Amino acid sequence: MDVKGAFLYSNLNKEIYMWLPPGYEEEGQYARLNRSIYGLKQSPRQWYQRLTGFLIPLGYVTAHFDSCILIHLEHKVIVTIYVDDITITRPNTT
Repeated sequence: MDVKGAFLYSNLNKEIYMWLPPGYEEEGQYARLNRSIYGLKQSPRQWYQRLTGFLIPLGYVTAHFDSCILIHLEHKVIVTIYVDDITITRPNTT
């Protein structure tokens, strides 16, 4: 599945300011970001922390060979994360 606007769901852990968009510029004025946006270097990391912060309390653990693979041992569910794409798999039980 593709998470639309995934980086926009991430919170920032430090203050980040950016120039105002064209047409809104004022001398000495800047915009403080409240959330992560596409184009920031830390956006993918913030998204990963937000997603794993939700999944780990549900019983998922990261694989020792790749931190982008989370496994729920009890339910045998594997979640793989690649940027803003997620694949969820489990064995066929029939």
